[in-house]
Amino acid sequence: MAKDNSQTYVMEVIVMTQYYSMKEVTQITGITKRTLHYYDEIGLLSPSHRAENQYRMYSQQDLIELQKILFLKGLGVPLKDIEEMLKLEDEELREALATYQEQLLAKIEKLQKLNHHLTGFLEGAPLINLDIFKQPLQDQYTKEAEIKYGETPDYQSYQERAASRSNADFEEVQRRMDNVFKKFNALAEQQASFNETQAIVEEWKEVMREHADFSDEVLIMIAQGYEQNPRFKDYFKRFDNPNLPSYIAEHVTHHLEQ
Repeated sequence: MAKDNSQTYVMEVIVMTQYYSMKEVTQITGITKRTLHYYDEIGLLSPSHRAENQYRMYSQQDLIELQKILFLKGLGVPLKDIEEMLKLEDEELREALATYQEQLLAKIEKLQKLNHHLTGFLEGAPLINLDIFKQPLQDQYTKEAEIKYGETPDYQSYQERAASRSNADFEEVQRRMDNVFKKFNALAEQQASFNETQAIVEEWKEVMREHADFSDEVLIMIAQGYEQNPRFKDYFKRFDNPNLPSYIAEHVTHHLEQ
């Protein structure tokens, strides 16, 4: 036996015959004494040896088993199944864990999406505008609108146009509306008077009527909703102007009531 291999073998023998106290195991693995006690109670991992004072002492083989337990637990395997998996040979274990890899990949994909949404929020996007909320919120909005306005010509007009529009069409209308709000914000910051906002109100009205043949009365209600509805408030936070919703509502109401 070569010298290096001999030294390695001797080291392995020393390690394999060494026992570790519970405190040392917690330091090595990072798990708590409470967890080790629990694993012992349920028969998942019992120490191979007890000292004269009856303290639990763990062997190197115990630590290997604990490593397997932590690995399986990290994959989401229930404790009741881990006990059976510990009895499997490596090839059998690989086969048993194939489905857990699929679940793990799905979790990774979900976490990547969540990280993408978190990045968007940290960079200033309102929560309500994140993709993770769009479908459930859109379903909720549609149901609410159908209950409240389903029989009105405005809503029927909206439904007809929505059915014939592509996602690209909606995105283009939204882009135009974003530009309108930017102009509104600039005027609000200048504290522009009613005489200076008629043109932007007309532009806002034109974009809104891309969605439906809204009457002026309904358009006023929509504008007033900007300052009353928390959904709209979240959207307007991007402009860093808490007075913008009320400014738009005030000026739209002034010009369309005339």
